[in-house]
Parts: sequence; C-alpha cells; structure tokens
Amino acid sequence: MKPLLILGTVCALLVTLASPCPAAKQYNSSHSNRGNFVLTYSSDVVNEAQANATLADLEKLGARVVDETTLRGILKAHGVRTDLIKKVIIEAGKSGRKDGTIFLLEDQKDEAQARSASDPNHGHVAGRRAY
Repeated sequence: MKPLLILGTVCALLVTLASPCPAAKQYNSSHSNRGNFVLTYSSDVVNEAQANATLADLEKLGARVVDETTLRGILKAHGVRTDLIKKVIIEAGKSGRKDGTIFLLEDQKDEAQARSASDPNHGHVAGRRAY
C-alpha cells in the first residue's frame, strides 16, 4: 500500500510541474519594414497582423517617437483592445537615428519578459521573436 501512495504522490507532483503556468504570457517582437520601429506585445492582446499594420502606420507618420495617445488610436483602429494594455513604454532610438522601441504590457510586472523578447541577441526567427 505504501509504494502505491508514494507512486501516486510522485505522479501528482510530476503532473503539477509539467502543466503550463496559467500566468505565463507570451511576448512577441515585430520590426517595421524599414526597421525604424520595434513593437513588443503580448500575443494575448495583439496578433501579428495587428502588429504589422500598426508598424506600417508608424512608418507612415515619419516620426522618430510617437506619443501614447496617438499609438493607442492606431492600435484601436486595427482592432486591438487597448483596455487590455496596462502599460505602454515608448523609447526613442539611439544616436538620433529614426527608430524606437515600443512595449505594450498586459501586466506591469511583465516588463523584463517583454524586454527579453525585443532583445536582438535572443532567438530571432524571421523578424519575430517569441518568449
């Protein structure tokens, strides 16, 4: 009886550890066609088509940096539920180049994970990174 109890406990523990964490979010990073902007977003809030359309609109604006109100308007125009975006971080590019990085966070605590997804030294696959 004792070996069955131990086996049952071990199996329950393995199932618990193997199940995906419901709080884990996947952040993706997409680059604009000219490479002027990087948009990092939760795949639960923005899909790839919405991200690409948003980046195309940012390129059309020709601005080096965009403000949050304008960005939210662009996102909303492409069907993004902006109420799910809890924090927006907009960073201008380096050395005066016309580029910038934009983070759309579903949870403020996800900033480190989102920054990892936008890091060019991590798992780059066809213009998109997922973590």
